[in-house]
Amino acid sequence: MPGFVDFYNHRRPHYSLDRRYPSEVYSASAVAYCERVKPPEYDETVSVRRVLKGGAVRWGHDEWIMVSRGLRDKWVGIKQISELVYEVYYRQVCLGFLELGEQIESGRYYRLMSDRDFPQRSRDRVARSRKD
Repeated sequence: MPGFVDFYNHRRPHYSLDRRYPSEVYSASAVAYCERVKPPEYDETVSVRRVLKGGAVRWGHDEWIMVSRGLRDKWVGIKQISELVYEVYYRQVCLGFLELGEQIESGRYYRLMSDRDFPQRSRDRVARSRKD
């Protein structure tokens, strides 16, 4: 295997590199590689909740917001942007919106609304801006 790696990187020109060798164009990354990903950090205006094994976050006593099974055991932030509207974040990414109202019933699961689903009247980009 070491012979193949040497041949591939130092003796065989690559078409995608304009017939240059990989060893000629390689440069080490300026960003240090870290073995562990840092846990997400949310500011104090955000309520932090854990996504449970089924992919949902508890909302209230027995209501649930379906987030994603891919985020199970991760921590998401829920930020209130108006009296009845909340945003759900994973790190700095807005996953969707939750609009409270009469449709919230005890013991039910609710899905997040995307930008497309969310009414234009309730969207306020300035109110949703987040400090990085």
